[in-house]
Amino acid sequence: MQRKTGLSTRRMTRCAIYTRQSASSNDDLSSCEIQYQACAAYVRSMRELGWYLIAERLDDDGYSGATLDRPALTRLRELVGNHEVD
Repeated sequence: MQRKTGLSTRRMTRCAIYTRQSASSNDDLSSCEIQYQACAAYVRSMRELGWYLIAERLDDDGYSGATLDRPALTRLRELVGNHEVD
């Protein structure tokens, strides 16, 4: 998908945000919500380059990083595999 901006044509870049917080972490600063908001702000700052955030949230709250068996991570892999995010 492309978008025309002025004299140039920019490719739309579909962005997904994946967050994870371990069940053993009590650090509110690393919560999925804080991570998501920081990443979403970055994506918004790149809007002029054609970046936009998909609506689906991909949060694995309470899952260990020691395993790849996490529902939101699995979903992210599906989205990438189906070319639904860039």
